[in-house]
Amino acid sequence: MTILALLIIITILNMNIKIKRNGLKLSNLKEKKEAIIKEIKCNDELKQRFYSFGIIKGANIFVKEVSLRNNTMVIDIENTEIAIRVEEAEQIEVDKI
Repeated sequence: MTILALLIIITILNMNIKIKRNGLKLSNLKEKKEAIIKEIKCNDELKQRFYSFGIIKGANIFVKEVSLRNNTMVIDIENTEIAIRVEEAEQIEVDKI
């Protein structure tokens, strides 16, 4: 295999890794879909609020409803329904189940 071929393969592999790192945002998860929280990227104050509701890394999350204007969503965490703003949900990365 030539050096050029190896460089092309390495570039493709690196692109795949970057794509996988840019996970799905909770705000993009459709109604009636379930996911696992992968990462929470926000300021400490909001993160503490999320934690108080059980919104933590590794938790199962289910999107029950999204408002007509797409500005709030109702999620279920461990049989507890919580309404959050879509702008807050954009800071939560998830993996679909």
